[in-house]
Amino acid sequence: LQKERETAGLGTGFKKLDVQKAKAPVKLDGDLSEWQDFVVFDNDEDKEYGEILSKEDFSARFALKWDAENLYLALDVTDDEIIAREPRKEIYRGDCTEFYLDFITQGRNFIWGDSNNFQIGFAPNCNEKHPTAWSWFQDRDPGDNIKMAVHFKEGGYVLESAITWTFLNQVPKPDMSFGASVAIHDLDS
Repeated sequence: LQKERETAGLGTGFKKLDVQKAKAPVKLDGDLSEWQDFVVFDNDEDKEYGEILSKEDFSARFALKWDAENLYLALDVTDDEIIAREPRKEIYRGDCTEFYLDFITQGRNFIWGDSNNFQIGFAPNCNEKHPTAWSWFQDRDPGDNIKMAVHFKEGGYVLESAITWTFLNQVPKPDMSFGASVAIHDLDS
């Protein structure tokens, strides 16, 4: 798999991110003032494929937090054209974020399709005209296990989400280690 990633021109390095425990439950309201330690995507190094015309066309940053109940993800996406109108299971066909979680090998070898791992999609909109999520490896709508809020801003959107640890089949602890990958799709017409 490593060789295939290298042949495809995809990054092979891992970055360590210390996820801070939230001092209080995160308020899902599209306001990022309670978030710190954002990871900024490098449009040259982090891009898997496609063409990014400028930082106004696409740029993004994300942050993670946790507490006893949830793993939180915040996204701040600059996108000059938001296209997100697919059905839940097919949100990957439009603007969305895929959040991969690996609690088995801590990211050393994502096991594609294994229901013990997670590939969760978040879209700022869908054909139902509201933000939505889908969990592909579990082949289901996560329902109340994922709460989210989206705030559309000029030239993009902010998305905040809370994923219950129960849904992830995990009990969080301060020294917990897991693999994660954030992939943001930008579809332009």
